[in-house]
Amino acid sequence: MSGCCVEAKRFNESGPFSFDYLLGEDRNFTSPADVLFIDHDIPERYIRQIISNGKSVICYVNVGAWENWRSDANDFPESVLGNDYDGWPGERWLDIRNLKVVLPIMQRRFRDAVAKGCEGIDPDNMNGWSVNTGFNISFNDQLFYNQAIAREVRRLGMLAGLKNDNEQAVALEPFSDFAVVEECAQYRECDDFDIFIQRNKPVFGIEYTEYWSEDNFKNRVCPLGRDSGMSFILKELELHNDFIVSCL
Repeated sequence: MSGCCVEAKRFNESGPFSFDYLLGEDRNFTSPADVLFIDHDIPERYIRQIISNGKSVICYVNVGAWENWRSDANDFPESVLGNDYDGWPGERWLDIRNLKVVLPIMQRRFRDAVAKGCEGIDPDNMNGWSVNTGFNISFNDQLFYNQAIAREVRRLGMLAGLKNDNEQAVALEPFSDFAVVEECAQYRECDDFDIFIQRNKPVFGIEYTEYWSEDNFKNRVCPLGRDSGMSFILKELELHNDFIVSCL
């Protein structure tokens, strides 16, 4: 599944789905979940193995921030690197207005992901317009970039995700096949993604143990999932394989 203009995949329903979010793993993918979110840099053999076990693979790509450990880190000129990403050492915000520089790098990442077997892309840091990136990124700049990212993902036949960016969820829903949202129950923002459920597109909600105990998560978040149709899990921030509480 490569080349131009492949028919994009679609989820057949909004869920809820059994899923796990495993960015802290590089090879030990033993989760029982049906949909696994993993890093796009994972070697192809692991992705193919996951798929052979009947699971779906969504691959994480950081589209809004530079990471100094990536193999393509040197492809980004200093001119598009902004402020440090607070709390995440080695990351700096990208000037997503500079599409001539940033978009081709993301296109290469997407082509690599689809060649490995990734069925969808989980694009992170799509909300630079709302934080201090060091650049004057407007609401419309971000909207244009996020739409461009989604088009490139779909052009390769993969599922295009929306990650957080609550304030633009309604505008970006037509370009997206699913959403991933962190801590929406904690901050009471889950309603921002109702449009996805209404359009039969899944919303994958991740909450963290820094705020929720297991019992509180089961008693307060899982009922929200049942009522809304969202898929929820509780994870530790390290996102490893050895801890998950699922509502399913």
